Amino acid sequence: MRNELLRLRPPLSSRLLMPTVNTTQDASKKRKRDALAAADTIASYMQSMLLRYPDAPVFVMGDFNSCTLATVLPSFHQYIHVPTRNNKTIDLCYGNIPSAYSARAHPPLGRADDNVINLIPAYRQLLKRVKLTKVKVRQWT
Repeated sequence: MRNELLRLRPPLSSRLLMPTVNTTQDASKKRKRDALAAADTIASYMQSMLLRYPDAPVFVMGDFNSCTLATVLPSFHQYIHVPTRNNKTIDLCYGNIPSAYSARAHPPLGRADDNVINLIPAYRQLLKRVKLTKVKVRQWT
């Protein structure tokens, strides 16, 4: 298993933590045990980040293969529900903000075999949600 952490601090915003995960495919009989061990490792890492940065949005994404985080991180939500490779969804994105993103799949880039996934924020600004109204303003001179 390989992982990397990207810490972002956008202007006028709280810290944003985005670790990436790449679990290996193992065709042996101990595959399920390895997947559970990988999930436990990821969960302990995510819990330590949540303790260190309790108010920060945390997202973990990557190629999970047979590893799932639904049981070890019940407070995290999965955003990608579209196939990412052939008819399987193995590239996942979990986050601690419910319904934060919706996913759209696009064709792979170059010779890659995984689809490009576009995560679109579900939140729309109030200015974009309300219908515009015309108001006449009288100008006094």
